[in-house]
Amino acid sequence: MPVRFTLDHKGVERLFYEDGHPVQEGLGEDAKAVAAVARVAAPKGKTGKMSRSVQIRRLDRAWGVVANVPYATYVHEGTRGGYPITPHNPPYWLRFYWDKAGKVVYRKRVIHPGIATPQPFLVQALEAVYRR
Repeated sequence: MPVRFTLDHKGVERLFYEDGHPVQEGLGEDAKAVAAVARVAAPKGKTGKMSRSVQIRRLDRAWGVVANVPYATYVHEGTRGGYPITPHNPPYWLRFYWDKAGKVVYRKRVIHPGIATPQPFLVQALEAVYRR
C-alpha cells in the first residue's frame, strides 16, 4: 500500500515563526540562557560595560544575542596591532594614563599593540548552552 505524505508549508511556518508558539518560546528561552552565560563570560575590563551591554534581540524570524558596545567585534574577533594613533588636530599631543609608566604621558604618536587574542565569549556562551 503506497504511503502519501503532504507537507503543510503554512503549518511549518506557524510552528517556527508564530509568536506564542512553543517552538518560538523555546528559542526565546534559549536566547535568554545564552545571554546570561555571555554576560558572565564577557571580558569585564575596568568598567564591565561590555558584560552589561549583552542583550537579546528579536530579529525578523529569529532571536539574536548581541554585545551592544562599539568595540565588541574587536574584542570578540581580535585585531592585528601595528597601526598608528595620532591626534585629530596635529599640533596637539595624545594624553593618556599608561599603566607601565604609572603616570599620565604625552605622545605625538603611538602604535596600537592590538588585541592579539580573540575572546569569543558569545560563541562560547552559545556552545555552553547547547552542550547541556
